[in-house]
Amino acid sequence: GCYASHAVATVNNVDECKELYAIEEAEQISVEAWLNRATYLTLNGMGHDHGSRSLRMAYMCLKRAVERSDQMMMEAYGKKDESLIKAAKTTKKKALAALLELTAKLEAVFDEMDMMDLLASSRHPKLTEIHPNMPVVPRRTMEEAKEYILRGEPVVINDMFESGMPNPIAHKWTLEYLNQKVFSASAGGEPPKFNVAADVKTRCCRYFEPKGKAQRLEYPYPFAPTTHLYRDTFDGFVKTIRKANRNAAASSGIGANSTKPQLLHYLHEIVMNKDGKAVVAGGKAPQQLEDDLGTITSQLRLLASKQPFFGDYAFAKLWLGQKGIVMPNHYDA
Repeated sequence: GCYASHAVATVNNVDECKELYAIEEAEQISVEAWLNRATYLTLNGMGHDHGSRSLRMAYMCLKRAVERSDQMMMEAYGKKDESLIKAAKTTKKKALAALLELTAKLEAVFDEMDMMDLLASSRHPKLTEIHPNMPVVPRRTMEEAKEYILRGEPVVINDMFESGMPNPIAHKWTLEYLNQKVFSASAGGEPPKFNVAADVKTRCCRYFEPKGKAQRLEYPYPFAPTTHLYRDTFDGFVKTIRKANRNAAASSGIGANSTKPQLLHYLHEIVMNKDGKAVVAGGKAPQQLEDDLGTITSQLRLLASKQPFFGDYAFAKLWLGQKGIVMPNHYDA
């Protein structure tokens, strides 16, 4: 039967299942070929469709890659050939890592369950005792949200990207797409460096202020941070994330047991300046980033302009990291 695609990416329809299974000799297609198909779909979409459908198809291709790698493992063990077994293990690790990467993208859609998980993991126990039912920003459909916007009240629109209209951030912005089509095309000689933070999973990633600044602003200085801040190219950041995915794929095998704390990384960089212009590392942005941000702002501007205090867009920031990063409740000075 056809794979049920990832829940967040919605479900496959009959036509999509037929399209995948109409491929001649699908069972004989190599793992590498399935991986290449998935990469092509995430980079280029399907014809004029660069939306959730292409992501669903890419997800299914990666599932086929994992399935094919399992077959390779069985064949290698059947032949009792150590070199084939080693190659099959490497191939399966690669396929699983690619699947983990796309799964993380699909799970990045913030839904009601995610909201409750975030509150449960980030709220201080004492605060929970005082406010067991913490008020949250209401989540409404586009139509229902209009009255909140007119009143100038905060609201989360939960069906913004379900209208069939492709959205660059929700549908295009995968690691592969950003690396190949956006940040690798930055103007200038040397590739730009981005801000990256890293810490172990249970502590990633906590903001802090320098002690002198905290004292001048007369608020208590927090505990010494453990978060490591560094600069890296986007390609370097992608390699770091993918290495972590490969390690995660390897540790998911039978008998795997790793007690080493998982180190998480996240990139945070301003991609729109105060004038609403796309920027990369403070400099000129590639055309693709300008086009993608322009699509987003044009979709949202008409709606946002209905609220009485809306001026325009400025200082948009890209946050990109691994699953498991939870920001504790904090304030910005």
